[in-house]
Amino acid sequence: PIVTPGIAAVSCAAPARDYPSYAPLAEVDSFAFGLFDLRTPPPGTYSPNVTSGLLWPEIPYHHPDWNVKNIGQIYGIALKPTGEIFLTAHGVYGAAALQLHKRYGDLGGGPFDLNAAGTVYRIDPITEAPSVFAVIPGQQVMTAPGVPPTGPGLGNIAYDPNHAGGQFFVTSLEDGKIYRVDNTGTTLPGPHDPLTPDDGSPGLPPSGERVWGVAILEDTLYYGTWSDASTANQIRSVNLDPSGAMIPSSDTLVLTLPLPTASWGSLAVADLAFNSAGTELLVGERTFNNPTNSYNHNSRVHRVETTGWTVTRSLKTGNNTLIGGGGEAYGGVSYGQEGGVDEALIWMTSADMAAVTSGNSPGPHGLFGVRPTDFPGTPAFTPDAFKVPFDPAFSSSGPDNKGSGGDIEILADPEDCVVNVTEIQCPTKLDQPHTITLEVTNLSDNVGAFVLLNPCPGQDLPPGAITTHPAPGLVALATPLGNGMQTTLTQIELPNAPLNGGVVCFLVTLLDASGNACCTRKVCVDLPPCDCAAITGHEIACELQADGTLKYTVELSFTNLTHLSADPSDFSTVTLLPGSTLSPGLDPLSVSSITVTPSPVAPGDSGILKFCYVGTPGPIYTNLSFHNETFEECCAVEDYCIELPECDPTAIKDECEIASRAPCNPNTGLATVPFTICNNGTVPKVYALSALPTPSVSTRRLPRRS
Repeated sequence: PIVTPGIAAVSCAAPARDYPSYAPLAEVDSFAFGLFDLRTPPPGTYSPNVTSGLLWPEIPYHHPDWNVKNIGQIYGIALKPTGEIFLTAHGVYGAAALQLHKRYGDLGGGPFDLNAAGTVYRIDPITEAPSVFAVIPGQQVMTAPGVPPTGPGLGNIAYDPNHAGGQFFVTSLEDGKIYRVDNTGTTLPGPHDPLTPDDGSPGLPPSGERVWGVAILEDTLYYGTWSDASTANQIRSVNLDPSGAMIPSSDTLVLTLPLPTASWGSLAVADLAFNSAGTELLVGERTFNNPTNSYNHNSRVHRVETTGWTVTRSLKTGNNTLIGGGGEAYGGVSYGQEGGVDEALIWMTSADMAAVTSGNSPGPHGLFGVRPTDFPGTPAFTPDAFKVPFDPAFSSSGPDNKGSGGDIEILADPEDCVVNVTEIQCPTKLDQPHTITLEVTNLSDNVGAFVLLNPCPGQDLPPGAITTHPAPGLVALATPLGNGMQTTLTQIELPNAPLNGGVVCFLVTLLDASGNACCTRKVCVDLPPCDCAAITGHEIACELQADGTLKYTVELSFTNLTHLSADPSDFSTVTLLPGSTLSPGLDPLSVSSITVTPSPVAPGDSGILKFCYVGTPGPIYTNLSFHNETFEECCAVEDYCIELPECDPTAIKDECEIASRAPCNPNTGLATVPFTICNNGTVPKVYALSALPTPSVSTRRLPRRS
């Protein structure tokens, strides 16, 4: 197929002339879509974002039929794992400085056909030919400067592999609705009309009622809004039923995005992209001078943590500090590869990728690739990036397709096996290696019989990582692994791994009985510092309190590993402080210094620390600071996770205690016996009390005394 993992599918405005030379471009020579091979960045091109910084002039590929005459202007892109490409017709590029071919494609019906404004195109993965896949209804004639003579077109598109044998969701810029399309290209009934229902008027809905970027995570559809620059945009969600249809009543706000630093009319959430784990969402913004004139200044890319739905990092793309200074994003976002590792880069479409310090000098405009570690915590420019111009012939004198940025989608590497590191053990002696436990799951069609371990090629190492040759180099599996089967490999050694922590990478290959490779995975292990302490285990006891809270008694076992460091030290006390990560709803863990047993624990020896915690079940994260007898900090173990269990209610029984006993009254045969009932549960109870007779007690008659 034409699209394989690491290849970027990119849309852009189809220029009528080059900028700034203004050389004319015929419709058949002006392309609205192309492919960039971003798998192997040239060394050294991750460089400062200044005019002297190195560019990566990757030559894009265009099939001759991907021109604006055939498919018109397009923006949204969706990829299927089979390599099929899906594109949405789009009519609101309207760049300020670049003359465009403002039209829809002949394959969809031509520039004056309303169906063409609602067309979703399919690019065949083998022949590369474009064709009409689906037509989203509802486009109406819209008269506005810079817009094709028909409707405003479509926003973006997302592929959902989990429902109805595969389906698509498409946003319409005409009516603000989200449409559902099945795998055959049939537009299904029941589009979702979020926020205020559309009033049927031609053209774009009011600001704040427009929807554009869209993404799927499991059984939930997420979409972004398009509002004026003084109104914060939203990320909203709507649930899907088992058939894959949207449930309108479930529509809810999940996140309000920060306002832009300056106003340029309006700001759209044009693209959304989840990472493979679903723990992070990329949000791409797009600026507009007016509702039909897209621009670029003062738009950003956000990284959103999905556990608590918070913006954790924001990037002002490019490096234009002169005009607005708020970022140069065109809205497209996607995760990409570096060194063969998925999600090692975040790619975005951007204007002015090098510094613009005077006048209106060219950018260039193109694809901006940033390592996740270089994303700033607050909205800011980043000093270094990969910069791929839309036109590889770019120079300071042109050509530069200014104002033309669109969407970007990169196909991730399909998983034919999964390798997880489930445990890391530090060495206890200087001449010992680290040991790890691997969990291998076979997702290929072959039967795995051996696991082969090798060093990682140097060119495939992430920045700052090293490689080693794990031992043993070959493991014969006791039980062959068919598709979907899993096995655990214990005590894989990592020789020469650094004791002070760091990333070590190696290759894991699953082989069949004949030695053919079922799959190969690069595994990168973030080793903890092993010259401090190793937590070797913990035991947890739970006790329900009278007020219904839970009291946990935690006993941690540890080994003093400072004998592996240059500064060995005894451990006498440990201070527990809240870690950097806490689950929502859990109180921070804060405990004063605890004396270890025995005290002190000499370098190389093991000890125990014991503490109590009153809280609710779930994970708590703590930083353990180890001290010597004079309370000098020796070293620390960060973010150790303790999973607090549910208390077993059957193990905690109510109690009845007799406070005292009274002798029988010989006259009445009655006695008063006070007692106490203790309810150890969390809810009120009513008790039925009964007394059972005891066997007769023989009594000895006392002799008569005179």
